[in-house]
Amino acid sequence: MYNNNVYPLKTLEGMQRDSMRRNNEEADRLCKNCFLFIGWSGILIFICYVMIFVIVTLISPQFGEGNEQLIIIEEYLGSRSN
Repeated sequence: MYNNNVYPLKTLEGMQRDSMRRNNEEADRLCKNCFLFIGWSGILIFICYVMIFVIVTLISPQFGEGNEQLIIIEEYLGSRSN
């Protein structure tokens, strides 16, 4: 009645192989999306950190006094060695 060459029946191993392939493709797609999300989130967080650091450095007078503090420390260490 039906010709098996036209509509070949899949064996159990063939069906398992196909379902395994589909599951692996779906897992790869999900992992790719998760890693893309994590990667871009990391880049966004890093950019925000740099922007906040630059803004705080420009606005805060405490960060501008770093050279003066270094000179005071050098003078203190120099006076102790004499």
